[in-house]
Amino acid sequence: MAEADKITTVDAIELNFAPLEDTYFSEHPDLDCIFSVAAGAGNVYPVMVANNKTDIKLYTTGFEGTDDTDNFGSAGNQCYQGIMCSTPEAIAYPLCLLIDKLNGTVYSDLPKTEVIACSPMIMLSDADMETVVNNSIYYSADYSKALITGEDIVNMCASYNPDATYAGLVDAMNHLGVDDLK
Repeated sequence: MAEADKITTVDAIELNFAPLEDTYFSEHPDLDCIFSVAAGAGNVYPVMVANNKTDIKLYTTGFEGTDDTDNFGSAGNQCYQGIMCSTPEAIAYPLCLLIDKLNGTVYSDLPKTEVIACSPMIMLSDADMETVVNNSIYYSADYSKALITGEDIVNMCASYNPDATYAGLVDAMNHLGVDDLK
C-alpha cells in the first residue's frame, strides 16, 4: 500500500456543541482532515483559524453562509471541502403532521410508524456551493427560492387538501437536495 493510501485516524472526541480545544492541534500535529459531525463552522473552524491550521481539510455538518462559503472548495483558504445540512424546508414534514393532528385529520395512507429520511443538502464541489448560494433560501433568505412554500405546505396537509397523501409528503421531503435547486 502506498503511503498516500494509508489512513490514520485519531480518537473521536465529543464537543457537545462546544468549541474544539486549542490543544487539539498540538496533540495531533499530522492531521490533514477533520470530520466534524455538528456545527464545524462555529466550533471547529474558528479554532483552526486561531491555530493557523486552515490547511487541514474540514468536512462538516451545518451551514452558516459566512466563512464556510468564502473558504469552500477552491475559494479562499480552501479549508472547507464538504458540508452537509438539512434545508429549512425540511420543517414541512413535522409541520404537516402536526397541523393534521391538531385538526383531527389523518392521511389515508399514513403508516402506523412514520420513518422519513429527508434529502440532505450536500455540498462537495464548487458547483454545489454555487448552486446553493445562487438558488437556495438557506443562503439568501429569499422566500422566492424556497423548495417548499407555505402554499405547498397547505396543499400537503390532509386537513386542507383531501387529495394530499403521506406518500406525497415523503416524496416532497426527498427532493430537498442540491440537485433539486438546479
